[in-house]
Amino acid sequence: MNIYRFHFITKFFLQLSRLTPLYAIVLLCNTAYVKYAISGPLTLVTPVSDFGADSDNCRKYWWRNLLYINNMFDARELCMGVTWYLANDMQMFLVSPLVILPLYYFPVVGMLLAIGLIATHITTTAVINLDSKNPAFNFEDVYIKPWCRIGVFAIGIILAFILHKTKCKIEFFKNKGLRMVTILALWIFGIGLCCVIVYVTWNNGRDGNEIWGRNQILAYTSLERISWGIGLALIIMLCCTGHGGVINQILSWSAWVPLGRLTYGAFLIHITLMPIYLYNRNNMIYYSDYTTVYFFLGHLMLSYGAAFIFSVAFESPMMALEKIILPRKK
Repeated sequence: MNIYRFHFITKFFLQLSRLTPLYAIVLLCNTAYVKYAISGPLTLVTPVSDFGADSDNCRKYWWRNLLYINNMFDARELCMGVTWYLANDMQMFLVSPLVILPLYYFPVVGMLLAIGLIATHITTTAVINLDSKNPAFNFEDVYIKPWCRIGVFAIGIILAFILHKTKCKIEFFKNKGLRMVTILALWIFGIGLCCVIVYVTWNNGRDGNEIWGRNQILAYTSLERISWGIGLALIIMLCCTGHGGVINQILSWSAWVPLGRLTYGAFLIHITLMPIYLYNRNNMIYYSDYTTVYFFLGHLMLSYGAAFIFSVAFESPMMALEKIILPRKK
């Protein structure tokens, strides 16, 4: 227990050292400089906070971000809107030992606790949305709250436990034909479940009319993230156990590694770059498929380019310092 406690404390400070320095720098830039970079006419009709770049909120509530509790307050007071996710991530990381420790010492108890978290996720989402005026997208009370997302985190813990116990070696069946059928069925189910969650809503509100009843919306919002998590967990399990085929080769491509290291920086920076572009326009945008793709690619390249600069200047030095202070065992 003492060894685990020390290990967890070490992991906690590693988590802080990896997330916080770059986060703090981008937060500072967003607070102090973004307002000077925006001067277009759109600011007169649409608040900048609608795009998540509110310097006034950041001046007042920056400390909530650095304590990773910004998702627990009024959504109108959010600074750097998308960072509610970082708060969720840190909060779920802090409660993870309550499941991981029982899983390690008492697997049945740990598994029941993980299933309990999944049930909590589904129940709280449904109960909160029962009284919501907009259950399809209840941002403040459901979307950014950890108890309405903890279920997917629990699915990840269960998957990690299974892979750890089996050492990433799951043969399913000795009979080759039966094994192949099982693997194929799992692939179809995993990808199919993810696709259903994404595309099942395509006709609801498509023409500006809500055709789903309240019960349908409640069922969907309560189960969508859990279903997506199960589908994704199956895909990861198949890839990790040697049944991924060409999909695993694509996902394991070494070219993703440098991009993966810049993804966190791009996540933080994109929400600042996008409103700077939008609010400095002097004319309206005519949206089309081509315009959307062009904007996506442009914002993507700029976000990753800026992330590279910030990573070299701030993130990499902290990682080097981390390796000096906490050297890894060979």
